[in-house]
Amino acid sequence: MMVRSTKTGIGDGQFTNITINENMKKVYLYCDPRSLNEATNYYNGIVKEGLKRAIGDFEFIVVNSLREIKNPDIIYTITNHFFFKSKLRFPFTKNICWFQGLGYEEAKMNRPKWKWPLFIIEEWFSTHFADHIFFVSEMMRDYYIHYYGYKGNNHTIMPCYNLRQSDYFSLRQYDNPTFVYAGGLMKWQSIESILDVYALVEKSIPKASLTLYCKKTPELDCMIKERGIKNVKVLYVAIDKLQEELHKYKYGFILREKNWVNLVATPTKMNSYLASYIIPIFSDGVDDFVKNINLGEFTLCAQTPLKAQEIAKSIIEFEDHPRQYSSYKKIVEHIFYQHYNDSEYIDIIGKDVFRSLKIQGNKVCNSSFASEK
Repeated sequence: MMVRSTKTGIGDGQFTNITINENMKKVYLYCDPRSLNEATNYYNGIVKEGLKRAIGDFEFIVVNSLREIKNPDIIYTITNHFFFKSKLRFPFTKNICWFQGLGYEEAKMNRPKWKWPLFIIEEWFSTHFADHIFFVSEMMRDYYIHYYGYKGNNHTIMPCYNLRQSDYFSLRQYDNPTFVYAGGLMKWQSIESILDVYALVEKSIPKASLTLYCKKTPELDCMIKERGIKNVKVLYVAIDKLQEELHKYKYGFILREKNWVNLVATPTKMNSYLASYIIPIFSDGVDDFVKNINLGEFTLCAQTPLKAQEIAKSIIEFEDHPRQYSSYKKIVEHIFYQHYNDSEYIDIIGKDVFRSLKIQGNKVCNSSFASEK
């Protein structure tokens, strides 16, 4: 054994006096490489730093085949399907599973009916056999309690996000009614409702403009033409340039209908918009937004079911009313401190994982949290 005094972390996370073994532990991230992107990499980075608080230093190895896993101490998976496969192959290895969404509820929207039971089996299995679980929201945890009989305390709740608050803030961002949508075109993302709302706004405010950062498709072109939208652009931006680009816009759309897929979600678009001081136009279809995104006088939250006329009217009235936009920065800062705080989650993860794995009698744990028993 040896004690190494380290200072490491993501964002503000800093740790010292972490006790580690001379023989480096092995933590495997077993996943489909296609599931790794800016958002998942950021989330995984916070998880890694939290794990250091729980088990000390370790080697973090990303693999996409079970054959590549050799003498693992912990296997970390980010989908129920990969957890299912890894648990069958390594039944006695400690494991951590990140539940990103609701596979069964999503499957009902976009998969053949015969595949639905497979998602139920995998979600039930992960719920009952994971040593530690990451849920992205309280509502997601409640869903698994209600539908799968989850009764454990072996979990951490951390929303999905991937941007820190920008250092740049300018009141000029709010001079013009510029709108943006940065995201996909999946059914539950309500792109048609967004276009319905904007079309009505544009008729009332001719100088309004809309930029869509999404894949340009014939279907999208058709939706735009059907609504007679004039001031619109469909663009691509590299993820590392997104925050810089978003500073050009005053409002950002993130409208969702109320269904299980949306209720449990924590879409990264909210974090992206707020990181660039955009005023989000959102809905109560995402429970996390209702509970954690309090923008005071800058709140533009629609009720579900979404009604384009009502939403457009609230936007037009908001635009007509003069506001002290200089106060918006402090509101955003408070949300980042309360809800998108790297160092806070790193500390919570360290304590939660240590407790979960100790409850399971895990011998790999040997960290500075030992004194907290």
